[in-house]
Amino acid sequence: MRLAVGNTYFQKKFVNDAEISSLYIVYPRFFDNKKKLIKRDYKSYIYDVWRLRNVTEYAIYPDYVREELPLPQNIKYIYVIHELEKDSDAFFRLREKFKLIGGYASDERYRDYSLLEFLRTFRDTEKWYLGISTKWELKEAVLNRFNYGDITTMLLGSFKDLRDYNYVKRKMIELYHAVQGLEKQTVLF
Repeated sequence: MRLAVGNTYFQKKFVNDAEISSLYIVYPRFFDNKKKLIKRDYKSYIYDVWRLRNVTEYAIYPDYVREELPLPQNIKYIYVIHELEKDSDAFFRLREKFKLIGGYASDERYRDYSLLEFLRTFRDTEKWYLGISTKWELKEAVLNRFNYGDITTMLLGSFKDLRDYNYVKRKMIELYHAVQGLEKQTVLF
């Protein structure tokens, strides 16, 4: 499973840190602007994706949008599934135009389906576990063979600890190795 990190406090250090940027898909290679998406400021969001199109590899397709948007085609888009029936129909239709990854919303408030229903619907496609913020969610993502996931800094420790770059880097490397170990166990199982 490949892990991604969005735009965080240490984003510039992550990009310049060869070890972290080789282990993780670091912003802007993974593009997500929650503020603009929550406000439904799609015009500005699309502008940003176009501006970063030469460095972005993965981006969130704007939530709750079921029609084709004028987005660059060289990027893989994570299509977040909120309403299983409507969004899966749109996903499979839009997949003819874009490279899409099915996005599992980790927060139950933002979805009307279970993990099992999601896995059945998207069994033959790449899957992304969105917003991994607990060790339980990380384990769930690995054990269910998600291809990708993005982590929140809350997974790494307390606010006080997250101000120290060396601590954050150490935790991210430990997390990477923990995922590798879990994947080996899952394959054996």
